[in-house]
Amino acid sequence: MKQIIYGIFAEDDANKLFVEAIIPQLVSYLGYGDQIQFVHDTDFTDTVVAKNGQYVKSNFIIAIEIGITRFGLELCFIGLDADDHEHEAYFQEMKAELEAYDLADKALIFIPVQAIEYWLWYIKIKKENPDLDQVDQIENSKIRSAMKQLVYGKKRPRTKISNPIVRNLSQDIDVDWLRQCAASFDHFCAHFEAYLEKLS
Repeated sequence: MKQIIYGIFAEDDANKLFVEAIIPQLVSYLGYGDQIQFVHDTDFTDTVVAKNGQYVKSNFIIAIEIGITRFGLELCFIGLDADDHEHEAYFQEMKAELEAYDLADKALIFIPVQAIEYWLWYIKIKKENPDLDQVDQIENSKIRSAMKQLVYGKKRPRTKISNPIVRNLSQDIDVDWLRQCAASFDHFCAHFEAYLEKLS
């Protein structure tokens, strides 16, 4: 079985915890569970810490180079939140930077629209209502300030409250459901699948 050593450079704990949990689920979901194993280098993820999304956007090339040279990473997941109208622009700008530095095969970018809590909210309502077939799209709504309240029960939760909730919600995700609900998650899945295809 092929092993890929990876790290995560993302804007907050929720992004990091979600990605760490979803990677093995996606590998299995996409049919590569018996071929490829992803191993998280938590030392890198704990060392190269971002202050916010803009910090990620400004420093992700440096983070990847540190990951490769100092930690022996084969792949780095880069994550930041963005408004709906910024998603494609951010992705294309960052992709162009990766190509300019010859790092396109060393990183995968994930950009939740509005915030990772939108992905988590979709997961939460499906887990609470397993028979739910569809839900209104919320990324363009004006409730961004309320999403943490809806997901965590508090508008400004400390990580000791939010992190266990993220961990719990990120287990046993209905990937098809989340892809259907969140175009930004589907976008990430498609790029992850393309990465796996190149490995096999």
